[in-house]
Amino acid sequence: AHLLLANIFSNQARHQLATAHALSAAQRMGRQSLQHVAAVALKLIALGEYEAAATLIRKIDPAVVPAPSSLAEFSQQLSLLEQHEDALRYMEEAFRLGLAGDWAHYVHGNYLKFVGRMDDAMAAYERSLALNPDYAFSHQAIATLDNGGDAGRRIDRITQSLRRVGPDFRDLAYLHYALFKEYDSIGDTGPAWAALEAGFNEKRRRVSHDAARETALFDEIIKATGDDFYRPGDIEDSRVPIFVLGMPRTGTTLLER
Repeated sequence: AHLLLANIFSNQARHQLATAHALSAAQRMGRQSLQHVAAVALKLIALGEYEAAATLIRKIDPAVVPAPSSLAEFSQQLSLLEQHEDALRYMEEAFRLGLAGDWAHYVHGNYLKFVGRMDDAMAAYERSLALNPDYAFSHQAIATLDNGGDAGRRIDRITQSLRRVGPDFRDLAYLHYALFKEYDSIGDTGPAWAALEAGFNEKRRRVSHDAARETALFDEIIKATGDDFYRPGDIEDSRVPIFVLGMPRTGTTLLER
């Protein structure tokens, strides 16, 4: 009931009430299904209650849960919380119980990379490609992780994958990005540029962006927040919100942390 209320209040943008009910759901949880635990944890993450989410997930002992898909889901939630060692523990237990799939080995590789086990990460990405030679994200991860090395062989297999998948392949852009990185790592700038441009064109083809609509949205925000929107003298409590604003990749996350 508390989880349902949290979802209802979230849909109404009443986030304080949503958070209160999500926390109550976590505190009052009895013997619930793994799916329910995962749903409450995900709600807590969405509301920014990271510590509560991690505490809830850690109550699930991966060594005694015979449910590899649920363990994989918990591992992904822990990774969202940047608890990569725990994420790795849950995922490896899921593998022991029979979890398989190109995506699973790719995610496993990411966890290994996060904790600094680069050779193991590379092996996990290769296991992903052994199951699916066209898994674009593993191609890109390998290209990003390794500078040069066996780039020639990897260029050949990415090129073969591009021939196989066709123009409607959902992750086509990432194959081009992987090919760019491999060429770039060996200093072959001509084909590197061509691959990068092909990736950008494919990505742009799939992105729907209405500049006029976005401009109108910001115009409305400006109208709603005039000069008198915030006056420091109005607030007696020393705890005031600080908003960190900026374009992507400009250091906003670093500053917020």
